[in-house]
Parts: sequence; C-alpha cells; structure tokens
Amino acid sequence: MQFTSEQRLDDGVLEREFILGEIPGTLWTPDSAAAPAPLILMAHNNGLPKSQDRLVARGRHTAAYGYAVATIDAAGCGDRPRSAADEQ
Repeated sequence: MQFTSEQRLDDGVLEREFILGEIPGTLWTPDSAAAPAPLILMAHNNGLPKSQDRLVARGRHTAAYGYAVATIDAAGCGDRPRSAADEQ
C-alpha cells in the first residue's frame, strides 16, 4: 500500500488516499489515534466512486468516533478502468 495524499480535516480526522496494487482507496482515521483503531471496510454499490459525498461523510463521521474506515473503488467504478462488460 502506498499513500498518495494526506489531509488533516477540521473534524479531527486524518484522510489519506492510497493505492494498493492498482486499486485506489481512501482511509479515514482519528487524527489523535495513539493506538491502533478498529478497521471498518465500507462498501458501496451501483457504480458509485469512493469519493461520493455520502460515502465520504459516512467515513469521516465514523472516524471521528474513533474507528479507522477504508473504502476502495470497485472494479469499473470511480478511478478504476471500465471493461466492456462494465459499460453494459
């Protein structure tokens, strides 16, 4: 996993974009976490990108309560290439 950006948000959350292989994702963690936090893998469907407003809001809100939250762009969604099957 390689982090590609990092931003400290005003709600006490650290937001980091990452790449895992060829899969882009976002990780939100409490900014003040001194110990490892429980990880929640947040899923989405219907072709939504990981940057969709309600997904970002849910990730930030959950991280503000002390959890680490990760989401990725599923195959054919967001920043991932779309195959011919995805286009159908």
